[in-house]
Amino acid sequence: MTVEEAIEKRRSKRQEISFSREPITLAELSQLLFSASGITGRFLELELRAAPSAGALYPIELYLVVGNVAQLEPGIYHYSPKYHNLSLIKRGDFGDKITQAVMNQPSMKNAAVVFIFSAIPARTTHKYGLRGWRYVYMEIGYISENIYLAATSLGISTTAVGAFYDEEVNQLLGLDGREEMALHVQVAGKAQE
Repeated sequence: MTVEEAIEKRRSKRQEISFSREPITLAELSQLLFSASGITGRFLELELRAAPSAGALYPIELYLVVGNVAQLEPGIYHYSPKYHNLSLIKRGDFGDKITQAVMNQPSMKNAAVVFIFSAIPARTTHKYGLRGWRYVYMEIGYISENIYLAATSLGISTTAVGAFYDEEVNQLLGLDGREEMALHVQVAGKAQE
């Protein structure tokens, strides 16, 4: 699928998404993660990622609540762009907890993976002051759209989830909510036919 086709077909289908029990593959998840925040080049000593970041400071971290990915046990993971790998934070099925934390939205049912975008604002605000917060939110948008486009090209359904209980999501990930906090959620999986 071309980029133009992915842009044309990209949709959020919150009310319509009902995920099947078909898992996404580890290769598909890898592609989604690389498209979101993978290292795509270098400039001087900076590692540049798939999504732009003001000053290449990259305040956004990606966590995943994995529920249905082939060859990957359910649990909570952190993504490392530098090594393009996942670190297991908590083992187990967290589907009910993340569903409750996002206000019981039906799009969470049977999700293969839930991406949680957290921010460490000091990475950007130390250089840009309060304006750095704008750059944090802009970067979230870039990463989210990259996931949308990659998912569309792979035949995976995805939708952004803006409504969630901050404290519950932060607690699930072990974030303090001050120096690092969850700011965005995006769910993905294979749609039922």
